[in-house]
Amino acid sequence: FYLLEDFVGELLRSLGCHTEPQPLVGNGRADILATTPQGDRFYVEATVVKPRQFSEPRATEEDVCQKLNRMCEDNSHYWFYATSSGELYQNLPSKKLVLIKEWVETLTAIYPAPSTKTFIYSSGTPTPDEDSPSSKWIVQIRALPRSVASIGVYAPMIVGFGRGGEVDSVSPLIRAARAKVKQHKNVSEPLLLAMNDVADFPSGRIDISNALFGWEQSAETGVSLITPPSESARLPSL
Repeated sequence: FYLLEDFVGELLRSLGCHTEPQPLVGNGRADILATTPQGDRFYVEATVVKPRQFSEPRATEEDVCQKLNRMCEDNSHYWFYATSSGELYQNLPSKKLVLIKEWVETLTAIYPAPSTKTFIYSSGTPTPDEDSPSSKWIVQIRALPRSVASIGVYAPMIVGFGRGGEVDSVSPLIRAARAKVKQHKNVSEPLLLAMNDVADFPSGRIDISNALFGWEQSAETGVSLITPPSESARLPSL
C-alpha cells in the first residue's frame, strides 16, 4: 500500500504538481493533496485491491472427501479429479453421496475409459431464489484410467476439490471505489482514486468499463426492436 502511495506521489511531482501528504479532509485525512502548475487542486486516494477470487477449503468439503474415501475403497483402476463451484455450508450425510458411489461402481475395470460426471447439492444456506447459483454446490468428478504400473496402488479417491466457476473482477473495483467515496463524502475538491489491482486474475479493460459504466448496448436509428437487459442480466456499476 505505502509503495503505491509513494509511486503516485512521485508520478504527480514528475508532472509538475505540488503534493501535500495526509491532508485533512473533514474529520479524516486523504493520502495526497495535489496542486497543478495552473493552481487546480485535487485530493488523491491510493488503494490496493486484492479480492479473494477463489473459495478457501471448508471443513464441510473435507468431510465429503473423507466419506467418499471410505465409501469408495475399490477404486484402484482409476485416478479421480474433483472440482467444485459454489460454497458448501453443511455436512452432507453419506446417503446423499451414494449417487457418487454408484457412479464409481459403474466404471468398468475390464475396458477402462475416461468418464466425467456432475453432481449438484444444496449449499445449505437459505436464499430468496432456490434457482440462484449461490444456493447450489456443484461437483464435477473426472475418472481417468490408471497406467498398468499404477493399477492396484492404494490412493485415496479424492484428496480435495479444485475450484471452478466464474471469476468476478468487477465487483471488487466497485466496492473499493464506493468505500473511498463514503470515506470522503464531504470532500470539497475533486477526488482522484488510484487503484492497484493485484488480484490473481487482474481486471481487463472490459472489467474496468463495466465497473464504471455498466453494460453496453447497441442502438439503431429509425424503427427498431431493442430489448433492455433483464434484471438478472444487469451488471453492477458505479
